[in-house]
Amino acid sequence: MELSSLPGFPRAWATELSHSGIVTAGDLLSMSEGSLATSTRTSLACARSTASWLACTVAPLPCSSLALLKRDKETRSTLPTEAETLDAALKGGLPPSLTELVGCAGVGKTQTALTLAAVATTRDGGGGGVVWVDTEGAFSAQRLRELLCARYPAVYGTDAAGRSRVEDALQHVVLFQPSSLAEAVALLAHMEGLILEKGVRLVVVDSVAALARREFDTALRGDMQARTELLNRMSAHLKLIADTFRVPVLVTNQVRSMPRGQRGDAAVDEELTPALGVSWAHSVNTRLYLSKGVAGERQMTIMKSSVAPPLVLRYIITDAGMQELRPGA
Repeated sequence: MELSSLPGFPRAWATELSHSGIVTAGDLLSMSEGSLATSTRTSLACARSTASWLACTVAPLPCSSLALLKRDKETRSTLPTEAETLDAALKGGLPPSLTELVGCAGVGKTQTALTLAAVATTRDGGGGGVVWVDTEGAFSAQRLRELLCARYPAVYGTDAAGRSRVEDALQHVVLFQPSSLAEAVALLAHMEGLILEKGVRLVVVDSVAALARREFDTALRGDMQARTELLNRMSAHLKLIADTFRVPVLVTNQVRSMPRGQRGDAAVDEELTPALGVSWAHSVNTRLYLSKGVAGERQMTIMKSSVAPPLVLRYIITDAGMQELRPGA
């Protein structure tokens, strides 16, 4: 909800905040009290009371767990990955929440995301939309076309009808390439109409770390604070999209080296941990860690999930995208 249209919110404050890219209630609530006081040129106590009032005003009404269970049954919201082991563990596929693919460069994060985009546009008769936020220039329409045809040859054949269906599938994948973290946040804040128009079944951000690392020097305290606030706003928007529209949101993330003796809860092994810090790590609902094996094999490990235990599955990347390797293969 935009602050300028919120009854009772000072119009002058809404205008002032919009100059700093704070447009919606979610933007404001993801700010620290100090930053809000500075942006609105008011006292810390006033900023605190404003944030408290806004939270009470826009907070959703409480509902019972039974109501949530009924909603989940009535609204098919998981996206199958077509990897049987993973789908079984996740109770049907990617849930309508924030899922992170994390791993080293070249491990197959973008290829896995492209596979899931192909699934979203093809399953259940096709027509599902995908929003792809590309921050590294890694998206390839040609690769997606190849993947669609190789994965679903019966749907996307070589005849005229098949070629037409491929073009229709590609038409349902909408690409954005923001040049800054603030631009990406603003884009996500105004995505409701597009999601409804395209019948979106998957939102991808590839990668969330690229802009943050390119823009901010984490050695500077001011840069670190600004980066954290933007990332908090991004995660708030992504979670709101997932919950409101019941669609999975998939983000890719990089890893960073970890000082010896500082292994945290989010660490993926003894030497590496996901980039972007603790605050971002806690905002992720499901974390899938990708790593390289031998002879072209890869491994996917469920590091974090509210429904699945820790699990490791083997897979390869082919012309048809991610393909699970069954035990004994």
